[in-house]
Amino acid sequence: SEFENGQNLLDTAVEEVRTISRNLQPSSLKNMGLVAAINDLLNRYIGEEYPDIDFQHYNITKDLDNLVATSVYRIIQELLNNAIKYAKAKEIIIQLNREDEELVISFEDDGIGFDPKNIEKGMGLDNIQSRVTYLKGDLQIDSQKDIGTSYHIHVKVTDE
Repeated sequence: SEFENGQNLLDTAVEEVRTISRNLQPSSLKNMGLVAAINDLLNRYIGEEYPDIDFQHYNITKDLDNLVATSVYRIIQELLNNAIKYAKAKEIIIQLNREDEELVISFEDDGIGFDPKNIEKGMGLDNIQSRVTYLKGDLQIDSQKDIGTSYHIHVKVTDE
């Protein structure tokens, strides 16, 4: 009886987390797809106080799995926030490409760089790594002081 009660509570908690996750999804992502949602996100960073952002994409369809699309959106959002807030980048290049069953994200900035082995808490890189790991992907970071940082992410994808 106690085990069954615990199992029911766990099932309820999991369902609530799923509901919250769905509610946190940007409406542009659901309605128009990943590329349009990223463009919408980038439109918030136009002006002299923001870096120049170049977004390139190839072979990204609207029928990406919803969980993958949301995770990729959040990864790019976090990388963008880091480049602006911490790296003080003046230029950012984001590339998003579909290669067979893999999505490749390349994110580069010309900011101040950092030591990837000595990451400050609060930079959100743990969140990025967690999302990439959840998607059974791979994250590579290359950063050099006063030159900038590049992130290369590969994740497996399926269509809905």
